[in-house]
Amino acid sequence: MEGTSVRKIVAGELSTLSREDRIATLRARMEAVGAAPRPELPEEQGIPAPPTLQLTFPRRAVVHCTDTPAFVVEIIRAAVQEGNSVAVVGWPELLLSDVAQSLPNVVTVPDPGPDPLNTVAVLTEGMDVVIYRAEAPQELSPVRARPLLGKVRNGNAAVLLVNLTSPSPHLTLTAKVTRFHGIGPGTGRIRGLEIDVEITTKMGRRVQKLTVGEAQSHLRVV
Repeated sequence: MEGTSVRKIVAGELSTLSREDRIATLRARMEAVGAAPRPELPEEQGIPAPPTLQLTFPRRAVVHCTDTPAFVVEIIRAAVQEGNSVAVVGWPELLLSDVAQSLPNVVTVPDPGPDPLNTVAVLTEGMDVVIYRAEAPQELSPVRARPLLGKVRNGNAAVLLVNLTSPSPHLTLTAKVTRFHGIGPGTGRIRGLEIDVEITTKMGRRVQKLTVGEAQSHLRVV
């Protein structure tokens, strides 16, 4: 985005490059936001989610997330506010202008090229959070997932997959916008919204409410 701190890899740029040049380009973008391969960070140094969710994303793990743009933007906001670097892969429609105006350390890759999972894998070398959105819902077989999961385990990133499922995710986030604030019958504009977030782990399930915008945040546990 022009005039912001978001580093964008131009759509189509990776598609025209060889595999080696794609990797070099991605690593250069990571260096531009101060992200680079680092010694293994401790498990307890996770990535903070929006505070009302009472949740951190573990490093070197995969999270499944529903295709809910407003929720994903809040995840990005919470991560970069704590100084973490974030990469968004394959999501050119995601509006990051609000985040980019005040927060650094975001790389976007609208067109990840012919091998998007390899692009994700390279970014896990230095970024703290890597978000990949597949164009259509699909499921990764264990064979296809193995190279990516190996890279994830050897890096420090939390990887969020949208529209893509992989074997044995650490947790699954199902988000749904349930209410808009600031609009009346035919008048006004959206000033805030409420999102119900279902958090599913191997230990069970809970639902919490995230409020975005001017409406006062509150928490509901079901």
